[in-house]
Amino acid sequence: KEVAGQSTPDADRAVDAMDGMRKVCDSQTGLPGGKCVPYARDFLTWETFKIIKQEMFVSTGLCLAAVLVITMALIAHPLTSLLVFACVLMTIVDILGCMHMWGLAIDSVSVIQLVIAVGLSVDYSAHIGHNFMLQTGTREERVVKTLGDIGSAVLCGAISTFLGVMLLVLSKSYVF
Repeated sequence: KEVAGQSTPDADRAVDAMDGMRKVCDSQTGLPGGKCVPYARDFLTWETFKIIKQEMFVSTGLCLAAVLVITMALIAHPLTSLLVFACVLMTIVDILGCMHMWGLAIDSVSVIQLVIAVGLSVDYSAHIGHNFMLQTGTREERVVKTLGDIGSAVLCGAISTFLGVMLLVLSKSYVF
């Protein structure tokens, strides 16, 4: 398969080929020294293809579970904790949707960046949710007070993170 002018292996075909070679070797009997073990340098990448989707769901799911448990303990208000969790979950779903729309592969780099995105999004959501719970008055008054107290700090944090990431656009490395 060709992506951006470079040849890349089709993940499903590569995994099938690797598993097929292993089955053939496992079916061999009477070999001197025991059994044969197929190895190719490409197997290192193909093993990643085989398990990365499951690992992405496990890693992201554990992060989201940790977000829910920790916000329940620290914010100490179930509805606010659930709203913070919903914001983080919607952010991750949005990122996965953009990855699919842009044709990005799910690999170890994108999984790591997805986990980092959980941390960044919970930071912003939790600050707003926690400050909202500390305010008094009607809901509308609490929203206005929250945005006045911490809204600018969260916005500055988001802008500085964005600007820091924008510097990485100039990098030639795939990781960035």
